[in-house]
Amino acid sequence: MEVQTKFNINDTVWVVVDNKVTQRRITGIEISVEDPTIPKITYATIGDIKYPEQDVFKTKQELIDSL
Repeated sequence: MEVQTKFNINDTVWVVVDNKVTQRRITGIEISVEDPTIPKITYATIGDIKYPEQDVFKTKQELIDSL
C-alpha cells in the first residue's frame, strides 16, 4: 500500500488551537491503517501536539474557508 500525505516534515501549516488560528511546523507524521481502504494520517507539531489531516491546512485562508 502506498500512502500520500498532504504535508511533509518541516512544512508550515495552519491549525486551530484554543479557538485561535495558529501557524505550526510539522515535526512528525503518523499513519495508521484501521480500515484497509482509508489510512488515518496524523501530523505532530512542536510539543508533540497531534492533528488529524482534515484539521491541517496549507494557508490561513483555506482554514478560514473550512469553518
